[in-house]
Amino acid sequence: MHGTVTRQPVLKVFRNCVNFIRTIPNLVHDKNKVEDLDTDGEDHAADALRYHFSGAVDAPSTPASEMSDEDAAFLAQARKEGNKRGE
Repeated sequence: MHGTVTRQPVLKVFRNCVNFIRTIPNLVHDKNKVEDLDTDGEDHAADALRYHFSGAVDAPSTPASEMSDEDAAFLAQARKEGNKRGE
């Protein structure tokens, strides 16, 4: 990753999102429709996330000078982790 990231993350998952954290890793693809999830499972969080991302394509950019300290710290940590993985 090169340059300066000046927009907020599109998705943040906090530790108090317990049902999201519990259910997302357990999602299973439908055996007949591989592009879909098995709806017998608990897929409410995945549906909500899909509806969110099927909205606006690009989130509006926020100048670094206007970001909250929390968002700036989150982006700095994401850049640091991305650099460790070679992104």
